[in-house]
Parts: sequence; structure tokens; C-alpha cells
Amino acid sequence: MFEYLVHSLLMVSYYRKYKRYKKNLRNCETIQRLKLAEMINKNRNSVYGQSNYFSRVQSAEDFQKKIPLSVYEDYERLIQRIATGEENVLTKEPVLLLKPTSGSSGIKKLIPYTQSLKDEFRYGIAPWLFSLYKDFPVLKKGPSYWSISPKMSDHEERYSENNSVFIGQEEDASYLGRWGKYIRKLIFAVPNETEDITDLNRFRDQTLAHLLSRSELRLLSVWSPTFFLLLIDHLLIRKQIVLELCEALCTVKRFEELTDLFSKEETVKILPLLWRNLEVCSCWTHGQSKVYSEKIQEYFPDITIQSKGLIATEGFISLPFHQNVDPVLSIYSHFYEFQSIDDEAIHFAWRLEMGKRYKIIITTGGGFYRYQLGDVVEVTGFVGNTPTLIFISNSTRIDLFGEKIESHFVAELLYEVFQKLSISPDFYFLSPISSGTTAKYVLYIKSETLEQKNFHTISLLLESKLLENYHYKYCRKLGQLEHSQVFLINKNTNPVGLYKKHMNLKGLKYGDIKCPVIDNHFNWSQIFAGAFIK
Repeated sequence: MFEYLVHSLLMVSYYRKYKRYKKNLRNCETIQRLKLAEMINKNRNSVYGQSNYFSRVQSAEDFQKKIPLSVYEDYERLIQRIATGEENVLTKEPVLLLKPTSGSSGIKKLIPYTQSLKDEFRYGIAPWLFSLYKDFPVLKKGPSYWSISPKMSDHEERYSENNSVFIGQEEDASYLGRWGKYIRKLIFAVPNETEDITDLNRFRDQTLAHLLSRSELRLLSVWSPTFFLLLIDHLLIRKQIVLELCEALCTVKRFEELTDLFSKEETVKILPLLWRNLEVCSCWTHGQSKVYSEKIQEYFPDITIQSKGLIATEGFISLPFHQNVDPVLSIYSHFYEFQSIDDEAIHFAWRLEMGKRYKIIITTGGGFYRYQLGDVVEVTGFVGNTPTLIFISNSTRIDLFGEKIESHFVAELLYEVFQKLSISPDFYFLSPISSGTTAKYVLYIKSETLEQKNFHTISLLLESKLLENYHYKYCRKLGQLEHSQVFLINKNTNPVGLYKKHMNLKGLKYGDIKCPVIDNHFNWSQIFAGAFIK
């Protein structure tokens, strides 16, 4: 009853933002123009605003003509000035923290967070969570799990050299608003202190013990579905250790139930019985995450998998708003532009076409203006006149010799290869291997359904599809690139865990690391156990 009350109060606090968002989905253009005007007026006297003549920007069309597109490198020197304590650099508003990115590209960036940017995230979070409670009222009857990532290094969080700006991550509960850190103690299944455990095995042991002690668990909220799948893999290996930890956290009745369930030989089959009240798993479901979210559904066939929409460290893009409707653009969060994949023309959010694919460009209250996020989305429809979007891929490009290999191209060609050979991979991505002045692309794949008779065929299909890229074909002709290869990962290898561990060692936040469709790091054959297909 107490948890129900807390959930209900939380829902009430989201109602106004939910109602406003729902009402104005038919006014996408009006809201977006007002959002841009507000940001331009607020920051016209910042260093960036003055150098780019914000005072002369009178409309969205003006903004598009006069302000250049940007990438992170355009802000690096300005962010260094912020880190030394200088104010009014990108925004007139003070920077509260510099947040490291946690993507899969391997390049660590510091994103300035102002109060406005934090509010912009909540403009997307509030209608999402209200609609979540509205669609699944049973969630109010039990605790939730919002993923916590372990602090893998004592140096992960710090202050800048002159102690002026905090550099680090915020916990997921901060998205819940002012009272988030208090609310999590009341309705969250895993205590916040768990993130202080730096040993990965102990972190997972404790997380699982807390989760297993809560038989009434209703909601799992993670970013990458691989985060939860790795917890499940860990449970299958260390169930006795986890069970021992459960004894101090569970009621006697619950501990006896767990002991009985764990005595079964087929642990995978008992997974749905561990949390009989589990209703929803919220996670990424599109792009490369699709295969992993489907695995969660396979483990828990009776729960609903809800797509989180698209959220990046730099900004909040889309939110799940209705059941059976793709995520909707978060029109109150930022000002958005979309660059067509077909002809590179740039469009406003209210002028998109259904079925078309676009790269996202955002302008935020954190001080990024016409920032090329790098994610590719497809417009699948409209709610009012606000577009619904599905994530296709990150447009990360590998370009060693001018071959311009982009992830959306690779995602499509691999889909065709897998369809043709009836392959259902458990894990895969394309990555180059360098050999001095030349290189070759390697498909790393783990699949129970790839038969030996198809080994030669998949290699030939991969190369033929890559040759459809004019720039790749030209680099092959010049001898800069060698024939691509396939590396078959051993069945007893856990490539997701190895990939995340390796990227974490490079400084990326563990829980948010995405398994990509392309990766620009070399020599994965030395990390994964397996062999090249000859």
C-alpha cells in the first residue's frame, strides 16, 4: 500500500507535463519555433552567441542559414574554458557538471549540463513515465529496478583542476526530478550504494541478490538490454553465491522459494518464476539492440518489452507514449533538425516524410547548437503532426582510406546476408584489422544457426555486399583494402561480456555501452576466442 501511494504521488507530479505534451502533439511547428527562440534569446550574450551573431537570428530559417552545423570537436576548446571556471561560454546559464559520454565510439567527450538541459530531459521523461503508469497501472503495486552501473575506477568522478566544475555521471534517479534520490529509497529494488562496489562480480552478486529478494518486482528499466542479459548470465554461473547473499535480504518464505527454484537443473527455465509479478522491461529495442531485447522476451515470454525511444548523453530525442506506437519526438526537449540520408538536405521536424531516414541534429539548453548527433532514424508515422521515430543505427563511420563505411549501410547489408542464409546471430559486428599500409574488414559473429556448409558462402556474400559501396570498391581496386573475412566466435564464449569489459577499460560507463554494428577498434580476434573462416 505504501509503495502504491509513492508511485501515485510520482504520477501526479508528472501530470502537467504529460497533459501539455499530449495536447500540443498537433502543434509541432509552433512548439519547436518557440523552443528555438527561447534558447537563442537566452544565450545571445554568451561567448558562442556573440561570435555567431545570435542577435541577428530572427527565425528558424535564419538559424539554419546563419549558424553552422557542428560536431563535438568544435566545442572542445570552449568546454576546456568552462572546466577552468569561465562563465557565459556556451550559455549564459552556469554549467552544473560536465558529463562524460558513454557511447560505443571510444572517444570520451565532456557534455556541459545546465539546469535548462536537465529540465529538457525531464520534459521527455515526465510524459513517458506518466504514460507508462497509465498503460500499466499494476506497476504501482511493487518496486522497480532502474539500472545502476558500478564505478569501475576511483577516478571516474572528479572535479576539474581548479575545482570549479564537477566531472562525472548522475544516477538514473536524477531523471525523476527534485525528489528522485529520496523516492528511489522507497520504491527501487536495488539500493544506490550498490554502485560503489568496484569489483564487477561483487556488484552483480549484490544487484541480483536485491532483485531476487523482491518477488513483487514489477518494472525493469535498463538502457542496453545486454546489461540485463549479462546479469542473467552471471546468475546462471554464480547462483549459489547469489543465493547465499539472498538469505540476509529475503523473508524466510521467499528464501525457501528461491532455494527450491534454484535446485532445478534448468536454471533458464525458472527465470519467469523468479519474478512472477514482473510486468514490463523498458530498454532499447531498435537497431543493434533488437536481437538482445528479443532474447529478454524469450526468457520472459509474458512480460511487455517497451522501447525506451532514443536518448543520448547530449540530448533526449524520443519517448514511448502510446502502446503499439513507435516512440514520438520529444518536442519540448530541444530544437531538432533532420538531415536526409538520400540527399543530405536538412529539414525541420514538422517537414519530415514517412518512410524516410534522417540523421539527427539538435540544439539544446546545454549549449550545443546544430550539433550532429550521429544517429540515424526512420520516420514511421505521426501523432498529430509530430513524427514517430525508430532508431536505425549510429552513423559512426569507419574511414581508413576513404572507403566511408557507415553503420546504417552495414546494418542493412548484414541483414540481407543473414536473411539469405537463414542465420539468426547471437552477436555480430564489423570491424577493421590493420596490417600496416593495408587493412581488411572482419565480420565477428557468434551464431548457433550458421552451418559449416555456409562458411564459404557468407564470406563471399559479405564481400559482394561491401563492394556495392563505391568508395569501398575503389579502395579495394587501389589495393588499400584486402578481401574481407569472417571470424566465427566460439559457442562457449561470451562476446557481449568481453566487448563491454574491453570498452569499460577504455573509460566508458559500463551499463550504457552499446554493442555496435561497426566498431573502429582493431584486433578483436585477439580478444574473442574463435577462428577465421577460410
